[in-house]
Amino acid sequence: MQSFKRFRKQLAFLLLIGSAVFSASSSNAQDVSRTVFVNTDVIIDPAVLINLFPTATQLAVVQIGGIVRIDDSGVGVVDIDSTGVYDPFATNYLNNRPVGGSQFQVTPSTNQISGLFTEKPGQPLLLDLYSGGTNSPAYNNDGTNCKVSRCVALHYGYYQTINSNTELNPSFLRSLIELRDPRNPNTSRLRQYTMVSPKLTIVSPRLSAVTQLLAVTQGLSSAVTQLSKLTPISTVTQLSQVTPISAVSQRISSAVTQGFSSAVTQLSQLTPTEYYTVYSEYTDPQRPQVTTTNWTQFPVKRGETPILSFTNSSSDNSVRISNARALRSTTQIPLAQLNSINLPPTIRNFQAVPSANVTLSRSTLSGITTTPAVNLNFLTAVNANLVLQNQNQIPSLNQNQIRNFNQNQTLPTINRSR
Repeated sequence: MQSFKRFRKQLAFLLLIGSAVFSASSSNAQDVSRTVFVNTDVIIDPAVLINLFPTATQLAVVQIGGIVRIDDSGVGVVDIDSTGVYDPFATNYLNNRPVGGSQFQVTPSTNQISGLFTEKPGQPLLLDLYSGGTNSPAYNNDGTNCKVSRCVALHYGYYQTINSNTELNPSFLRSLIELRDPRNPNTSRLRQYTMVSPKLTIVSPRLSAVTQLLAVTQGLSSAVTQLSKLTPISTVTQLSQVTPISAVSQRISSAVTQGFSSAVTQLSQLTPTEYYTVYSEYTDPQRPQVTTTNWTQFPVKRGETPILSFTNSSSDNSVRISNARALRSTTQIPLAQLNSINLPPTIRNFQAVPSANVTLSRSTLSGITTTPAVNLNFLTAVNANLVLQNQNQIPSLNQNQIRNFNQNQTLPTINRSR
């Protein structure tokens, strides 16, 4: 009995020492996979396409999609998920003749991953280069481009997975479009347009003293339970007599750590998720007749602080960012509704982020360029279902929505390594 009392004192001492080593920094759970929704529109002045295909009146879409960078020095692993897509060949968004879908393929290669929608044989998605056709160009734009004729617009969307708790960066690199003249199948042109990427740096909250105590208590309880199941009292007495205190300490420390990690994970799972949708428009200053618009929706645990910035991973081109906005919602917005009809950036719930409206220079050997960081906690959470109910359903092209891309803004240039 004296031996057991002595061991009990040692056990209590070890548990106190074990509980003292846990702090807020050790409470961070391991990286988990978060799913980010991405929808992109590519808007082109028909004059660009007429220059590529001088004799064509219609063009067929061979493939369209995005390319993301996978050798980014940032935290986390980025992937394109083929289980959730917004197929440009199977919706009337920006197209009044859906043709039944496409073949979607995710292809990894050196330093990048592509997610491309490719036409099916005998089912061309046709674009008219002149107004008045059966599938007229999609947009009127009263900015500097497409004043006389309408703009041609295409879209694509998919899920991306990011394995990180600290940095959510989908790492956009380029959008890709391949078009052909349907009257001459051997004539095709492929174009790629540089994109910048919205990035959320996640600052996790420090666990309160009560939360830490609950987690530690659960960890200790788990440790004691494991010891009681695995080690009879008689063995404990013998163990205290013959086992070095360091070995006992290691066993207890391991059990406490496992229990503590389990408690933190459970607490994290009970925390509600909010969703931050970032909207932005990109142009290459050297090719201003093409505008890429993007909606990216990030899941963020309530209590985490999201810090927004934009990165340019391209070493080839500068990119001008304009009309950057963000929306915070308590409910998730479906991928197919992250578009200019269901969720236009003009609605009041989208709050402007003016500091992001800059020309972001290309990346260099010294690092990837990035915009100033903005804490998005200033946003008020809204119910996305109510926001979406106030918007019209996706119309056909004869009900064109007017868009203003603010492309004649004078913007500062950012040239700063991360």
